[in-house]
Amino acid sequence: MTKETKEAIPRDEVAASLATSQELGTEYNSAVADALAERIEHTVDERVAAQLAERLAETQGQPKRQDIRITSLRFALAVVSMVVAVPLTLLVAGASEPGMAVGMLWLGIAAVNGIFVFATRE
Repeated sequence: MTKETKEAIPRDEVAASLATSQELGTEYNSAVADALAERIEHTVDERVAAQLAERLAETQGQPKRQDIRITSLRFALAVVSMVVAVPLTLLVAGASEPGMAVGMLWLGIAAVNGIFVFATRE
């Protein structure tokens, strides 16, 4: 936030509004108060917009936490699949029809990974 934004309503302006209210009398108090309130509201809106713009600019280049988490889960599933698949392939290779058994094993592992990727896509 710049110094200019912080000093958008100088103290002398507030003091001038108070003096004007005292000079004009009680019948103009609400008009002076409304004008000052509008000025303050405008300044607050500008400050909030500036802060939101700063935060948006800071976060635009960063991936979302959920994206990082899903990517991590996908990687973990792939690693676990490989760790499980290799020993199971060696175990199934001793079956009576190893080609069919190994094919079904890898098809099942691919299906689990595919379903997970499909379920976690955006």
